[in-house]
Amino acid sequence: VVLVVVAVSFAPTINEPNIGLGSPSGGIPNPTSVAAASNMPVAAAQVTYVETEPDGSIRIVHANVDEVCPTDKAGCAPLQQASQSSLTLGAPPQALVASPINDQLLVLAGRSGSHPGSVIVVPIPTPAASGAPETPAATSTPVATIAPATPPSTHTPPPATTAPSASPAASAASTPVPTPTGARSIAENVLVVGEARYSRDGRWLAFSAEPLDGSTGPDLYVWNGTDPSAVALTTDHATYFSSWLDDRILASRLVDPRVLGASPEASTARSTAAPASTAPAPASPASGSAAPGASGSGSPIVFQLHPVSFLMDPATHATQDLAKPDVWLPTVDITDRFVTYWDGTLLGGPGLGGDASGTGFANIQLGAGHLVLDGWLDPLDTTGAGGSAAPGSNGTAPPTAAATTAPDASASPAAGGSPVGPAGTPIELAPGPITAFEARFDPSGTRLAVWVADASDPTVGTLRLVVLDRGHGRVDPTLTPLPSVRALKGVSIDTGRLAWVTPPGQDGNQSTVQVLAWANDDFGQVETVPGAQLTIVH
Repeated sequence: VVLVVVAVSFAPTINEPNIGLGSPSGGIPNPTSVAAASNMPVAAAQVTYVETEPDGSIRIVHANVDEVCPTDKAGCAPLQQASQSSLTLGAPPQALVASPINDQLLVLAGRSGSHPGSVIVVPIPTPAASGAPETPAATSTPVATIAPATPPSTHTPPPATTAPSASPAASAASTPVPTPTGARSIAENVLVVGEARYSRDGRWLAFSAEPLDGSTGPDLYVWNGTDPSAVALTTDHATYFSSWLDDRILASRLVDPRVLGASPEASTARSTAAPASTAPAPASPASGSAAPGASGSGSPIVFQLHPVSFLMDPATHATQDLAKPDVWLPTVDITDRFVTYWDGTLLGGPGLGGDASGTGFANIQLGAGHLVLDGWLDPLDTTGAGGSAAPGSNGTAPPTAAATTAPDASASPAAGGSPVGPAGTPIELAPGPITAFEARFDPSGTRLAVWVADASDPTVGTLRLVVLDRGHGRVDPTLTPLPSVRALKGVSIDTGRLAWVTPPGQDGNQSTVQVLAWANDDFGQVETVPGAQLTIVH
């Protein structure tokens, strides 16, 4: 009996290799055996983020994700920095976007700083190896003044379009920002609205921007990588860039209801079923439920707006409207199988949110509708992926919000044509009302990151990862690797990983860069050490 008792008491320490991240008895675990048991190898894409100082100087950090903790992050070593470099930008940027091969950094300056209203392309300095002193990385790069945008461009825009005029006085008054040699501003006196993205091959850059003074709404801009400045492709002041579909731009525009004869006193109906060609019914004056976030004295006039989304070739400027109405900011996965978008209406009104002219629709807000996942139909698709039949799909009525079966991407086009766009059998990802969202696919088209903003603060929200079953064309209900976490606006998803920044002050800590990585259907997490002013580079 004594021998049995002794053997049992020693068995856990000798024969149990996977004891977790700590000692159940409260003792000190063996560091070597715990590390080996807790780490899960992954082959994920590199994560790039920046730390911004109050003077606007930033440290660009590249981190390789090769190991994560499969369960609890406690006890895992922080994400290691593979390399780093430094730049001086003059002020914390609005957003940072890297080119596909990480040779350029797009800096959206925003409203503040020494060079407000600029869209700046910066060559990424050669990073210093991990462990090397930071000082040489920060000082070895020559410093120069930003070369301002110098239209006219050699890229010929459509005859009917001209870029919104920039104020020469404002340009002259701007203080140059010291940046590495080769940096240049491709747009000035503008504020980028929404996302800015490079095409997959890196040849094109697209974004929407409005004048810095808010005198009009946004137009769609493209830059071909060689011209002195970006070119505005629209002049309706109501076009919003969404994403790229191969080498075509996906964007959304708003139809001004006043052009169609609508008035705010005509009706208070808020139907989301009306086709885009029908005059939208204006909403009642803004209230807490009708127009979240509306501000200003009195009650501004609020219209209900119906979006029209379209595809545009950046080289020829040829456009094609999506067949389905009320599609806002669509994003299609790289294999052309799924699409996400806001399915519903929007709210806007003259002067709402600071439109100085009183003629545009500033501070556009989401109205009645929901964020959805849908199938994608594209007769121009040459990959053979879009419109393929999903095993087991039958094109029946749209599923309920709780269902996991995805729309039938092989549904027959409407008679008399081959429409492009959503299949029209959406699955709800987030119900309204919401104020803002981001939805991005990974390169395999099997992972979807969904971020929804808080009603009280559009810079903070909740993030989750949805796993897609491409073989059956549905959401996989058996895998919920990231049900819901708090995250700042701006997430990055790439091969094998999802990265985001935690809000400062969460759990009494500074922000950290969090990474969820996966190998097949095994998931794990790792994080950086806490820091201030952290930003994910898209």
